[in-house]
Amino acid sequence: MVRLAAPSIRSEMVALPGWASVAEVTTMEEEQPDHPHRKENPMFHLPHIRTRNGARPAPDPRAGRSRWAAVGAAVAVSIGAGSIGVVGATVDSGERPVLVQITPCRLLDTRDDIGNRDTPIGTGEVHTVDVHGINGECNIPAEASGVSLNVTATQATEVTNVRIFPDANNVPNASNLNASPFGSFALPNAVTTALDAAGAFSVFNEFGTVQIVIDVNGYYEDHNHDDRYVQQAVFDAHDHDDDYVQQNNLLWAVVDGDGVLERSSAGVTSAQLLDAAIPAGDYAVVFDRDISNCAYQATVGRPGTNVNPQIGFAQVANWIDDPDNGVIVFTKDQNGAGVENRGFHLLVTC
Repeated sequence: MVRLAAPSIRSEMVALPGWASVAEVTTMEEEQPDHPHRKENPMFHLPHIRTRNGARPAPDPRAGRSRWAAVGAAVAVSIGAGSIGVVGATVDSGERPVLVQITPCRLLDTRDDIGNRDTPIGTGEVHTVDVHGINGECNIPAEASGVSLNVTATQATEVTNVRIFPDANNVPNASNLNASPFGSFALPNAVTTALDAAGAFSVFNEFGTVQIVIDVNGYYEDHNHDDRYVQQAVFDAHDHDDDYVQQNNLLWAVVDGDGVLERSSAGVTSAQLLDAAIPAGDYAVVFDRDISNCAYQATVGRPGTNVNPQIGFAQVANWIDDPDNGVIVFTKDQNGAGVENRGFHLLVTC
């Protein structure tokens, strides 16, 4: 184990090359100048930069570098009149939820009597969904403090919104899905929610009636972290010159409306627009590994600056032509019709 010393803080005014303004640079420095890992560990020099006159620095290709260190930092950006301030805050050690991924299972389907309800949710109704233990087709341990869900609203009788939350007596104002009776399609969305003391969460529907389908793809359990230490073997094995730390269980791709793979993580081999002669919004993305039991999420969005954004949503499923290594993405307009080709962002978690 390597014990990381608490940093001291030094602030000075400097002129940075290529910048239009003088900036105040605050640097965190470790208190032991002869520490054997001083040069290798980037956490010993963490600059926090704020421009004085609001001029923004030119992008630095190293800015996206993952700071592999034992102490995390949460950064909040506040925008004022002509200036941008960056505020840093350390994250203490302690208990935090950790996601445990599982093979997706169906927790509730009000259409098919899966789970604890077989009727649609009515106007202004709150329905509580049990999670701990065996419910529907899931078996979630009692240690779970939250769940990662894919929630689908279908067969809505009125334009409505659906909200997912832990406390049945405290309905939030923010919605998770906005359902409509126009068009014969189901509206899915990814939702993460904490659980109440009984190991359950609640579903609220505002108008009309709506059928709800809920699948679980992971649960959160509390884990105690001591961020003052990092394992010696992990520290020595890390390549500190890497621009990014690749997570083997996280794959992503950004595809434009013509099916061109604009950028992606390692593991993505190709993307293509299916039936190019007919603009139906059907795409295939292929990976170099088996992703048939992974969780998928896609959102409509342009690969670059989202000027005049296209409104709609995307659906993802295993590709029938390559069910082990490929997925098919359907992009839809706001009415659920696949009448246009649209760019999308795809996330696959295994």
